[in-house]
Amino acid sequence: MIGKLSGEGGYEALDKVIGDTIAEFRKRGELNEAPLKLVLEKAKVGDLPLAFPGKIVTDEKNNRLFIADSDHNRIVVARLDGTLLETIGTGTHGADDGAFDRATFFRPQGLVAGWRDALRGRY
Repeated sequence: MIGKLSGEGGYEALDKVIGDTIAEFRKRGELNEAPLKLVLEKAKVGDLPLAFPGKIVTDEKNNRLFIADSDHNRIVVARLDGTLLETIGTGTHGADDGAFDRATFFRPQGLVAGWRDALRGRY
């Protein structure tokens, strides 16, 4: 451990300690300055069926599940066993009402039971 600082602030003190530490370890030849090879987790697993699913609403009577698929900017409609029925939204960022294939969302985070009534005629 090189040092310790509690609370907020202290930028100048931290900047000095970090700078001095870098200089010291560089002088000793003990500083590895090779670039880090970072890979996003998403790149490791590829495109998944859901990306950061937010909330769900179940419709047991009609064997349906509505999932807010936040990072894909859409709502996924599936059977309770997980079988995909339909997606609502184009997948692009937005806030446009409309038909399922034209509606847009911006990272939806939740759903309400009122969707059942609004979508009743759709199925």
